[in-house]
Amino acid sequence: MYVANKKYCDFVVYTNQGIHCQTVLFDQEFVDKLIVKCTAFCLNHIVPEVIEQKFAR
Repeated sequence: MYVANKKYCDFVVYTNQGIHCQTVLFDQEFVDKLIVKCTAFCLNHIVPEVIEQKFAR
């Protein structure tokens, strides 16, 4: 929703028992916290692995 700039989306589950549809609202506070965590993960884990591969050659 953040990337698509949408305020809500529908989460739909289809089973043999039927279909369930749940509307999920955009939560900016959740996204702000998630971006901080994802950035830290990339800087602490992904970037060092990419750099090590370049120097290992």
